[in-house]
Amino acid sequence: MAHRHSLRSVRNCSKPACPGPATVVLGYDYAGRTAVLEDAHDGSISPHLYALCTTCAERLQPPVGWRLEDRRTKPRLFLQPDSVVRRARPVPNRLES
Repeated sequence: MAHRHSLRSVRNCSKPACPGPATVVLGYDYAGRTAVLEDAHDGSISPHLYALCTTCAERLQPPVGWRLEDRRTKPRLFLQPDSVVRRARPVPNRLES
């Protein structure tokens, strides 16, 4: 996904229940177990990519064991920079003492 992706033919988010305007492109690198978000531009996108609205992109949770790579140039509004890469972590049992 090193080139620019565009959305002229896609107007809404790819999520069925979401009417939001598509502004982000989502792709998956299966070999690298990475979900990648990039800015979208006017035009058409590959059928192997997904168009998302900003809200759905911010809420995206990669599959367990995968990482999320956010390549968007726009500033992220809700997540801290260290949350860009999320991995499943065991929750400590605080009841044991």
